[in-house]
Amino acid sequence: MTGDLQPASAGPTDAELATEAAMTAAYERQVADHQRSSLVAAANAGDAVAELLRFHMEGAVCNWPFGDAEPVGKLAEALLRTARIESEVLECQPSAAEHRTSLGQLAAACVKFLDETSAGAPVDMPGQFDDIPEKELPY
Repeated sequence: MTGDLQPASAGPTDAELATEAAMTAAYERQVADHQRSSLVAAANAGDAVAELLRFHMEGAVCNWPFGDAEPVGKLAEALLRTARIESEVLECQPSAAEHRTSLGQLAAACVKFLDETSAGAPVDMPGQFDDIPEKELPY
């Protein structure tokens, strides 16, 4: 009977703890990236709304319907960022695969629009907004 006893577990190994710490750090970086991107998306959407309200109150600017804010481009970038965040967060949900495919198509259409209207400027480069000071973030 004494051969059936198993030794008590000594707890997680150093390798397991290191792996868990690395996964936690990666998750925290992803959350921070999503928060930064959502802040930029909200700012772009806010700029677009402000310009649309200005247009409602004042009308067209010379021969152009909108001023410098370019509301369609601002909304497209906000939509692109939002779709990417939602798609990444839903990666672990197997039932959301079809929705993620639709988000991917929407994001691709936004990228195409932004590429065509940006006169060669790169669209949404990773790390582009990493320099937002922590004090300006809403968390």
